[in-house]
Amino acid sequence: MNLSSELAKTLAFTFRNITTVRRNVFQIAEIFYWPFITLLSIGFMLAFLKPGGRDTAVVMSGVVALSVLQTCQLDVAYVLLFDMWSKCLKHTLVAPIGRRHYLIGSWIVGIFRGTATFLILAFFIRWVFHFDIFKAGIEATVRFWAGLMVSGLIIGMLTTVSLYTFGWRAEIVPWSIVSVLLLICGIYYPIEVLPAYMHQISRLVPLTLFLEDYRASFGMPSFPGAAERGFVLSGIYFGITYGLLILAERRAKRTGLFLKMSE
Repeated sequence: MNLSSELAKTLAFTFRNITTVRRNVFQIAEIFYWPFITLLSIGFMLAFLKPGGRDTAVVMSGVVALSVLQTCQLDVAYVLLFDMWSKCLKHTLVAPIGRRHYLIGSWIVGIFRGTATFLILAFFIRWVFHFDIFKAGIEATVRFWAGLMVSGLIIGMLTTVSLYTFGWRAEIVPWSIVSVLLLICGIYYPIEVLPAYMHQISRLVPLTLFLEDYRASFGMPSFPGAAERGFVLSGIYFGITYGLLILAERRAKRTGLFLKMSE
């Protein structure tokens, strides 16, 4: 394997995503507009309810998690969505590149945009609502950030599998999948408020564990070794999702789905 060739192919998709994002004001708004609207709506609700510091940490960490995760996973999904919308998917697939190139290349952009969203929200949360996201400590904050980035990659891969399987009908998946996670992962509340039978199901999702690990710094109960278990589960899910991606790609080639989504 030629390292320079691998790097060039991967960064080619990074450059393509950056170029597309730079020319599209709506994708720039994903970093600023929607996270900011979410922050203000939730933040003013907290100002009205006047919860304690621990409860504020739970909700604000959820605001950050939801916004950062959505930004990161969309970048991974965009690499194929752009091709579908422009009907040139077959050109990408016949190019001398592999799945790893477009996944990692697009994820790099997701990491940069997700980190920008994270820092912007942290600044405004401290400035407007006087709550410091980094009060949890550098180690806990970095684990939280890393968990969001890894989760974004896996969710983006699931979106890719859906696109390979259902074609145009799966366009809604990138925007809806995070909303589903919002319900079971305790984005704005600890999972203890969920029905008892949901607790173990919720803890099978790495995002739940990353949130628990971060919130433990503010006095919330946490699953022992939550972050470590979250990264282990993420590795398992990555392997499973990558296998599904291979199968979905082969099926799409066999059924002619790629040609139907191309000119």
